[in-house]
Amino acid sequence: MKLLEKKFDEWLRENFPDKIIKRNIRNIELLRSGNAINFNRKNFDMIDFLINENSSFLFFFVEENRLQELNPSYKKVYTHIPKIFLSHSSLDKEKIVEPIYEYLQSRQIPVWLDKYEIDYGDNIYQKVSEGIDNSEFAIFVVTENFFNSKWAKEELSSMIDLVFDDNSLVIVDMKDKTDIPKLISSRKYMEWNNGCCLNDVVDLLNRKLKL
Repeated sequence: MKLLEKKFDEWLRENFPDKIIKRNIRNIELLRSGNAINFNRKNFDMIDFLINENSSFLFFFVEENRLQELNPSYKKVYTHIPKIFLSHSSLDKEKIVEPIYEYLQSRQIPVWLDKYEIDYGDNIYQKVSEGIDNSEFAIFVVTENFFNSKWAKEELSSMIDLVFDDNSLVIVDMKDKTDIPKLISSRKYMEWNNGCCLNDVVDLLNRKLKL
């Protein structure tokens, strides 16, 4: 790998002396488009596909949307990743919800979380409704607080189709599980257990959504 990087640096200096390395394309995007973009170990002619007259003085890679516009083959292999709605009580945000969000984000799995999707001045109800409408999978963080939250109960009601279509996951953190409604308890759920389930959550999403 070091040798390959060295060859790339040499090629860059020789062909584009005014350019510098600036990684503004995520690794996962390059992997997804591997059949459209291929780097040869012997030469780097294909780099011209990314570095061209559309590059800017700041970034030597063309912007992603411009890259797709100029090269339809790249756009074809750009896969759609379903949005995942994280339903919860705000009282559980710090202890459970944010760790789930951060873990999934670190795996480049997009999650809808109100804290990051609703800005000051936004209509909260409208934004939540949009998040639900655009989501293809729901994660419900079920605690005692969940059943005392008006928002959480409304979200569960709004996403009942996802539940019946097996496009949802329930993560439970409750001592007395007899209070869990039959709609939820009749389905196999995960125990939070201080975050020990996070790997299983990612595995499930990969299976269900084919990420």
